[in-house]
Amino acid sequence: MASWTAKPERIVGFATFYPLEDKKVIELAAGIRTAESAIQSAEQLFKSIGKETFRVKDTPGLTFPRILSLIINEAARSLEEGVATAEEIDVAMQLGVNYPHGPLRWADQIGLDEVLAVLEGLQRETGDDRYRPDAPFKEIGHRGFSRRDLRQRFLFIQRRSGETMKEAVIVEALRTPMGRHGGILKDVRTDDLGAYIIAKLIDKTGIDKEEIEDVYFGCTNQAGEDSRNIARNASLLAGLPYTIPGATVNRLCGSGLEAINQAGRAIQTDHGDLFVAGGVESMTRGPWVMAKPSNAFQRG
Repeated sequence: MASWTAKPERIVGFATFYPLEDKKVIELAAGIRTAESAIQSAEQLFKSIGKETFRVKDTPGLTFPRILSLIINEAARSLEEGVATAEEIDVAMQLGVNYPHGPLRWADQIGLDEVLAVLEGLQRETGDDRYRPDAPFKEIGHRGFSRRDLRQRFLFIQRRSGETMKEAVIVEALRTPMGRHGGILKDVRTDDLGAYIIAKLIDKTGIDKEEIEDVYFGCTNQAGEDSRNIARNASLLAGLPYTIPGATVNRLCGSGLEAINQAGRAIQTDHGDLFVAGGVESMTRGPWVMAKPSNAFQRG
């Protein structure tokens, strides 16, 4: 990075793991051309926000991320090989070496994609096979999956040994008032109705938006305003992260129920833990259906 800048003497490397506010120590590393004054400025900056600092050699992963990533990778390998369950691995390490968390729990808090990035960087820089990411990390990394996908991969490994299917439950249910045709809701778009109820649901339950796996909405009309994946549109209007997908299903009068059923089956089959599901429709704002003409409509 320093070689790409006009002032390489001001570049200071630092390392820790997310979340930063929970970490007491920050590692600092000087590059080949880093000035001593830059290192001292970095030390003062981190100390001003209550962090201790220490200097290490400028190597991939520095110290804490490097060593912890290796431990997490070995724990993942043990889980993959069926040596023990995730809970057993975490308890063994907590009690055996007095860790505050087990390595797999730690990995989930840090972010499995963060651990993968450290491991891949170490293997790329050193060529040492001991940094090779275990199968679940490598599989997800090559396919470009998200942090949520990687976590589900670990959960799948843990449960595939014959444990019973997960139980899906409804945490909370809300709905808007029902309006008459051409009534008080005639000026409200269908996607705005869906967005309103999603936002209220999140407010009432206090769930973390980032933990939502997908949004399923039923909609029968799917024409005019409703034609471009209303589940996706409503989730974005509700303020959900753009990384959360949405799927619209149509089973006519059973569309909303079908959306809920699909979310339930996804939970039972380990495709996720948290979904938003429901249905939305506005017959007032639905387009008119016209008979097919004998001749094509004139253009212009």
